Amino acid sequence: VVANDASAAALGEATYGAGEGKNPVLYYTVSTGIGTGLIVDGKIFHGIINPEAGHQIIDKSGPRHKGAPAGDLESLSSGSAIKRLYGETPAEAEGEPEWIEAIDWLAIGLTNSILHFSPEIIVIGGGMTKHRNMFFSPLKKAIGKYLKEVPSVPIVPSGLGQDSGIIGALTLAE
Repeated sequence: VVANDASAAALGEATYGAGEGKNPVLYYTVSTGIGTGLIVDGKIFHGIINPEAGHQIIDKSGPRHKGAPAGDLESLSSGSAIKRLYGETPAEAEGEPEWIEAIDWLAIGLTNSILHFSPEIIVIGGGMTKHRNMFFSPLKKAIGKYLKEVPSVPIVPSGLGQDSGIIGALTLAE
């Protein structure tokens, strides 16, 4: 059995973690890159290609990296983007203007995902969520700027932490 890592993590979270009992469950991993997985009716949604919200174009004149589209979400708000754009690690940038800028780009991407997929919950894991208050508080505030007329979608940290992917992979193998 083969699965995309973010899809496996999404399945773990939807089955045993923060998304348990919710449908659909959208999972974002925000780390060196940005990956996504979508669980609908307890199953991984593959579509024609696996959902890749990290490669949605957010700023068409934005930076390009590793052959991805110019100005995609990953090139603007991932950990590697913070390092490349600002010369700081995410840990060094936390709370600084460049951190807030990256979180704002992520909020735009999440807003698009909410409007596209209409999830009941969004679960976010990955290295950039390590200091939850420094990540989730500004993220929710930024999303509030963009989703004024849409019902609130809970955006929560991973319930399984670093084990989301392995638990999802084991669930899929069952």
